[in-house]
Amino acid sequence: MRRKLVSTVLLCTMGVGMLSGCGSTGTAADMQKSDTNATSQSADASAAASDDFSSPLKISAWVHTDDNNDGYLANTNENPVISYLSKKFNVTFDWQIPAVGSETEQLNLMLGSGDYTDVFDTTFSQQTCQELYDSGVIQDLTPYVEKYMPNYTKYINSNETVKKSAYTDDGKIVYIPDAKNEPTANWGGLMYNRKLLENVTGGKISFPSGKDEPTTIDDWDYMLGLMKQYYDQKGLKDYACLILPAAGYFTTGDILTGFGTTGSYYVDAQKKVQSGILTDQFYNYLVKMKDWYQKGYIYQDFASRSSDPFYFPNQALTYSGSAGIFYGLDAQLGTAMSSKDNGIDVDYHALTAPLDTQNNATALPANGMVNTNEASDVFGAGWVVSSSCSEEKLIRWLKLCDYLFSDEGSMMKSYGLTKEQAGDNAIYKKLGMQDGAYWFDADGNFTYNPVSDPFAASVKVKENQLRIARFPGMTNNTYYNQKTSDTLKDADKIWISNGYSACIPAGVTLTTQESKDLAPLSTAATDYIDSMVPKFIMGTEKLDKDSFAQFEDKVRSLGMDQCLKIEQTAYDRYMTK
Repeated sequence: MRRKLVSTVLLCTMGVGMLSGCGSTGTAADMQKSDTNATSQSADASAAASDDFSSPLKISAWVHTDDNNDGYLANTNENPVISYLSKKFNVTFDWQIPAVGSETEQLNLMLGSGDYTDVFDTTFSQQTCQELYDSGVIQDLTPYVEKYMPNYTKYINSNETVKKSAYTDDGKIVYIPDAKNEPTANWGGLMYNRKLLENVTGGKISFPSGKDEPTTIDDWDYMLGLMKQYYDQKGLKDYACLILPAAGYFTTGDILTGFGTTGSYYVDAQKKVQSGILTDQFYNYLVKMKDWYQKGYIYQDFASRSSDPFYFPNQALTYSGSAGIFYGLDAQLGTAMSSKDNGIDVDYHALTAPLDTQNNATALPANGMVNTNEASDVFGAGWVVSSSCSEEKLIRWLKLCDYLFSDEGSMMKSYGLTKEQAGDNAIYKKLGMQDGAYWFDADGNFTYNPVSDPFAASVKVKENQLRIARFPGMTNNTYYNQKTSDTLKDADKIWISNGYSACIPAGVTLTTQESKDLAPLSTAATDYIDSMVPKFIMGTEKLDKDSFAQFEDKVRSLGMDQCLKIEQTAYDRYMTK
């Protein structure tokens, strides 16, 4: 059973043994207290020199790739913000950046070798930060944060939810996150080609719910029928009214939430962790998907498309206008994929999960990909300092990170350099951006430099190359949100309309032993679920109440009950922090 998504598409499994000391006569609590005191005293000894940046330092860093090194810049150190920070804090960075698609493998290789970079990003780690600390890979940052990071300390003390996520269950800070002052609109979600429906009905679309947009199962039945009629009349051999992931369901909960369940764990009204798969509502979902598959509404070869990301499925169909409903990206909304030259005329609208009114569904647990108003939702992963890093480098790195939690540093991280900060930066000069990446006019209105405006139709350079999206710190989304198109804002309202109150908070963490116990059980259960769901949908496995009960029993026997107990313990521990 997938526990949660990390950076949109990562599925984390855990499995590292906890290291313990030999020959100790003290209790675990005594040893922990002793270690903390020793670290605190060490931090005290370095306090006097913490603001002295006269000594140049080289910090090695591992980070997954971004647009920072995508075409325009010769290397990551040319990024203007990184260049500015390097001068401000007298550091140079020795980057290790894996190729796209190899991030998990390369990080595992580094961790397995024992030859760690000084700092690294844990987004692609298959071990939690707690596990990395327990196994001696990373350092306890708690006393250093308290002494050298006033901006970050102020932030994590700003509310209890943030504090819960910032500290481990035993009260340590072991990573620095990329936080946010407010959520941005979702980058993707379910969408449907409304232009197709208009073509079939002569512009007289009439959803059974009486609403202008499809909201119920009956609406989807109506819509899918029209889509198949359209594609059949055009004589297309390869098309999809609806594209499902290869597993037959979205772990994010899309579509499923309309049935009153989800594709992973959720918390019910009694604060009990449940499996969205082991519910009557999931059975109702399977019955409807089987019905749609038999009618030709679901892409017939969906189960073979195991290499397609759920958010970027079957491009041959989606970009040719031959897909009616799929999980797409915000850039695909509206008429963006239309092409007169190729005879493609589409208009994709955001789509909410279909409410299963046929079975009186009302409860809609969370879609795992939605943003919420809690900045702590980005927690669970972040930047860590390895055991190979010297204390001098550690302090310098944390001071740099703390600057990115200040108002000035946050703006720099999020939008790039001002005119004053840019100074004689070679990249800004080359781009003709001497006035900075942004400015405020006389009325206080925020304005992007047209050269790198992310909302402009054509720009000289991607704005990600002029800021540092992957660094820890506070991402200021206020001005970005002001510029976000009404189309995306409206789409976002639809995509999050199912709510998110049932999400397990991202800050819930497992102990090393819990992770070790959970991993094989979760893998076994998930592998079985993902093998059976497509068979139920395609009709190669019998689907009725009895066969589904046998399926549930098998999932439980493979360890789902134990998984739920582990998740419940972790959730309860988090809630009582």
